[in-house]
Formats: sequence, structure tokens, C-alpha cells
Amino acid sequence: MLNAFYTAVKHVDRRNVVVTAGTAPFGDATGGSRMRPAAFVRSLLCLRGPSLQTAPCADPARFDVLAHHPYSIGGPTRSALNRDDVSVPDLRKLTRPLRRAERTGRAQGALRHRVWVTEMSWDSSPPDPEGVPASRHARWLEHSLYVLWRSGVDTVIWLLARDQAPLPSFADTYQSGVFLRDGEPKLAAQAFAFPFVALRVQAGRTRLWGKAPASGAVAIQRQSGGRWRTLARVRPRGTTRLFEKTLQVRRGTLRARSGSFYSLPWTVGQD
Repeated sequence: MLNAFYTAVKHVDRRNVVVTAGTAPFGDATGGSRMRPAAFVRSLLCLRGPSLQTAPCADPARFDVLAHHPYSIGGPTRSALNRDDVSVPDLRKLTRPLRRAERTGRAQGALRHRVWVTEMSWDSSPPDPEGVPASRHARWLEHSLYVLWRSGVDTVIWLLARDQAPLPSFADTYQSGVFLRDGEPKLAAQAFAFPFVALRVQAGRTRLWGKAPASGAVAIQRQSGGRWRTLARVRPRGTTRLFEKTLQVRRGTLRARSGSFYSLPWTVGQD
């Protein structure tokens, strides 16, 4: 079905981009109705087991982008329990077989296939009383973007832009938007527009990463008393406006400034 769709879409215009259906993060144990995502992708790409042994492949899969929905039961660094389930930090369970399939002719279409996250989120509190507190919701959003980028993902689609009404209940709807139902922005709206993380990688060293909302150099600032002092400046990369830098910072609260835009503060050492 995938290959037939690919052929038809490309027949209309070779520039059309074919994205696989997004796989769910979790499957069932043997005998259940849901296949685990990593096992499904290996099967799709004619590969066997975690060792990625090649299998006969008379009709290799053709597509341009591999898509996945890495919902997590915890934060963006919490891996799925099953080795064939794929949460936010587990995307290499999909990218490794994808690159292996490219090298062995078992993934066709694009020369190098992109990887997209076509759905992910956490519900926030407010408004969902069982959701993640608003500040953590925003922090998990921008941290997950960094973790996914490190895994080779170049596109993330957040579900939703605006919260759904809790009808018939919060449990049956999504309150994962970056805006509340009435349009008021959550902290997550600022995190999505200007993601920034400051992660301690070893004693005295902190890795900074973000995506600037505007062109030009980004100032990295540290809070000192009631003021913000610029520690360094970094120039984002090309049209992606991504930036990285490692600083000798042991502790403190940092933020990034791009033109008139500011990221949310990030305290070094927080989860």
C-alpha cells in the first residue's frame, strides 16, 4: 500500500513528499493486536531483530520521511520500558534501522530519509487537574525538542495549538495546547516559539541549545541579583536558526535573547 501510494503521488509531481503513517509509541505483548513500533519498522525495512540482520526484500519500501508519535509516560528523558517501544529518548530504535536499510537498499525513495515526529505532547495543569504543571510542561516541551534533534529528527508537530474543551471530560480530551481554550498563551507558547535548554554535561560545563526566533546573534545571559548579564554570544546556523554552545557554568539561571525576544529561564541542573 505504501509503495502504491508513493508511485501515484510521485507520478503527479516528483517533488511531492511522501510521509509514512506515524507509528504509535507503544505496542502490546505477544498475542495483542498492536505491534510494537521498532519491530514494525524493522519488518517494514526487511530487517531482523535488534542486530538488524538483512532479510530478503523483493519490494523495498519507498518513502521520503519516516514518521513516529513518541508520547511518553514521563518526561523527555524517560525511555520506554519495552525494548521495541519508542518514547522521546528512544528514536534511535527507528533511525538505526532506517540508516541500515538505506545502506542495504531496503529503504528507497529519498537518498537519505528524513525523520519527523508528527504528533506528541503532554497535557498541562491548568486546566487539566491531572496534567503536568505549567512550568514543567513548558520545560518538557523545549527539552524534548533538543532530545529529538539529537536523535536526527528535523520536524516536530505539537498536538495541540489550543486546548480542547473538556467534553465529556478531561480524560477524554487533550489539554496539551500551547494556548488555553480562551486563547491565553501558556508558558509553553514561549518555549515553542523560542526553545532553549541549558544542560550540565560534566562538572563546571553546561551545554546550551536552542532555536532563535529571529536572525542575528543570540546573547546568552545569566541572572545576577535582579539583573541579566550577557555571558556570551552565539550565531545561529543558516535558515534553521539553531544554535549550540558549551560554557564553563557550574550553576545559575540562564536565558537566551534574540533581538527583542527572550527564552524562558533555565536553571542549570534542573530536570
